[in-house]
Amino acid sequence: MSDKQDPIKQSGYIIEYVKRETALNMPSNHYHSYYEIYYQLSGERYYFIKDRSYYLKKGDIALINSYELHKTLQAGGNTHERILIYFDPSYLKTFKEAVDDFDLFQCFEKTTPVFNLGPKEQLFIEKLLYCMLEEDTKRSEGYTSCTKVYLLELLIFLGRFSPEIKNSYLEFPSSLHKKISEITSYINIHYKEDLSLDKVANLFYMNSYYLSRTFNEVTGFHFTQYVNTVRIRASEELLQKTNLSILEIAIAVGYSNSTHFGRVFKQLLGVSPLQYRKINKF
Repeated sequence: MSDKQDPIKQSGYIIEYVKRETALNMPSNHYHSYYEIYYQLSGERYYFIKDRSYYLKKGDIALINSYELHKTLQAGGNTHERILIYFDPSYLKTFKEAVDDFDLFQCFEKTTPVFNLGPKEQLFIEKLLYCMLEEDTKRSEGYTSCTKVYLLELLIFLGRFSPEIKNSYLEFPSSLHKKISEITSYINIHYKEDLSLDKVANLFYMNSYYLSRTFNEVTGFHFTQYVNTVRIRASEELLQKTNLSILEIAIAVGYSNSTHFGRVFKQLLGVSPLQYRKINKF
């Protein structure tokens, strides 16, 4: 989906509270140009972000940078509650220009995107999030300005708190998660090369069928789906920022011809590479 078709890009900000009591895995490839803040109110989830999985429980928060590939997966019971905030950097443009002693978006650049809040911090964050939800529901006079102030307070808190991340979040949920993370890291570095399932399985001394099955279990993506998503995401930047031809871009991100590249691109983003360039060219 292009930015101009994206409802969050249009509004600048969305907040959601969701409680689910049935099993759910996010069904689609998921990355976007805006920031995302995910707070786990109750229950537990696996959250695959960029190239590895994290285990989230009550009081955990995940910070998703722009264009970061991510997907949530079931972990443990079916019931869970979460609050999600999506916002475009331009939503806080005026504040960002006025705040000269703090980088409002620094929390999205930390080593790990997931960390746990202590009881005191949970109370503070939940009060703030519920205030934001109330503003979004009532939409009284001045609610946009009030929401921006709350979001500003949240980002400053997260920017200050992030350096205190506990080392436990650098650990993997299991040895299998660690192995798959090594493979996804390899894909992110070598996406321009031949990345067939058989080749990667051989490189990591695994059976192809076993790799295919476990890759999907851990990441929520099928192997080829993940490779294609990494490649298409890389192609978006080339389409926006360079004058390379469609064929040159296809080859640069790992496709042997522009026809296959165009087919995969449209399948993922809903438009052809040429249409995307016309809409998003810098």
